[in-house]
Amino acid sequence: MTMLNLSIQLVTFGTTLVILNPNLSLTISFIGLLLLKPIAYVLKTFKANSILNAKIIYQVDKIYERILSNYYLIKLLNKVCDK
Repeated sequence: MTMLNLSIQLVTFGTTLVILNPNLSLTISFIGLLLLKPIAYVLKTFKANSILNAKIIYQVDKIYERILSNYYLIKLLNKVCDK
């Protein structure tokens, strides 16, 4: 629902801007077209980095889980040996 509202607001704003000030709307469109490639590149880089980060965090989580399991096992074995 919010995407629909946002889309309607953007279309309304764009239409109003074109009607009231065509020079400004052309300037904004031109700047947007110029920045399209760099923004797409940055977003693609962020996506690749977030995927890599998720893989690394998953591996680290598995390592931490193994370390904690071994730690509790050692504690349990020490209690058994003490008795």
